[in-house]
Amino acid sequence: MTFDRAWVLALAWIPLAWGYFEYQRTPRKWGLGLKIATFTLILLALAQPRLTISTAKVAVGVLVDTSASVTPRDLERATRVVSDLDGARGSNALRVAEFLTAHAAIAVVHYNGLPSHPDYQTSMKQMQKPGAVLSFELKNGFDSAKQFIDKLKMCVRAVSVGTADTLLSHPASMSHSGMSREDRYKSGITDGLIRMSVGLENIDDILNDLDQALAT
Repeated sequence: MTFDRAWVLALAWIPLAWGYFEYQRTPRKWGLGLKIATFTLILLALAQPRLTISTAKVAVGVLVDTSASVTPRDLERATRVVSDLDGARGSNALRVAEFLTAHAAIAVVHYNGLPSHPDYQTSMKQMQKPGAVLSFELKNGFDSAKQFIDKLKMCVRAVSVGTADTLLSHPASMSHSGMSREDRYKSGITDGLIRMSVGLENIDDILNDLDQALAT
């Protein structure tokens, strides 16, 4: 986390804490203060997109916990912020999936937002946009996949998913390295499989990082 991001996040908590504790002291007088404090937090978080989802979810949680001071309309607006950001991650993921599908180094892309995926039609019926998690397999197997992971510069190597950052992992050498190759393959985890959770970074930055890591 850079100094700027840390500063913005720290500043965002000040009005939230003020409004919340004043509400606890005098609920009727400070109900509006809590609303203002909470939405101030959301707006400040929007200035740093990579922190926005987790921070906005905290704000929504506060609204829910103190529902006596907010209206259903307030909750709807706050929830839309989180929903819109998740949609942005889905849009980025689709661009990534299309890029990888066309890349010569990739054998197959597993993403429910692609028409080639077996669950594509079901996903389109149930979801407004496809999700942000996908996987793909490199043609040259284990060594190629590990080299790709090691060459990433902006995207983060991690086994987690669902944050505002773009995360990638190579299960064969990371999360599932303790399994035998035979057991991994039975579970669909090939030597060249990469898991990816696409974040909120600029899509061109994500694609450029993937492209340079895939270059031989």
